[in-house]
Amino acid sequence: MLLGFATWREVLSSSPAEPAFGPGVPLSSGFVSVGGWADPLRITPLEALGARLTITINRLGGVGGFTESVTRLLNASDAQIEALYSTTELASSFYVGLSEATGVWCTDWDGQGGDPNLLFKDAYNSPLITDDARFLWPRYGYENVGPNYSIGGCTPGVPVVIAE
Repeated sequence: MLLGFATWREVLSSSPAEPAFGPGVPLSSGFVSVGGWADPLRITPLEALGARLTITINRLGGVGGFTESVTRLLNASDAQIEALYSTTELASSFYVGLSEATGVWCTDWDGQGGDPNLLFKDAYNSPLITDDARFLWPRYGYENVGPNYSIGGCTPGVPVVIAE
């Protein structure tokens, strides 16, 4: 929901909160902000604000359990969650974000057991999925960059496969 012509004080007091970790903030409209939308890919609003290049960090497997759990706290149904976070549904905000991003840095943070050293190592070695020539220059020396990745949760149209 757009805030309309809100003051900076109102925007800054209600938007930066982490959804579900802070108390609701009453807005002058009568609504209560719970900290913004739990959308892991904020590409569309960044580009609407004038960003020319957008690199997002995401994880294997899509949005992950945390984002879906926060969305469920807001009483979203399974169908609404699928509509928001689908990696194959063209109209989902998640698919649109993946499609609009200049690049997606695809991590496996959920597979590192919370170990900070493994998280850093994974982040450094994770692929950057992009076809933008500025990021493909050999002088950067980063080998894991390019368009030739097909990873669910990081590549538009590639379904997330949940291992059982």
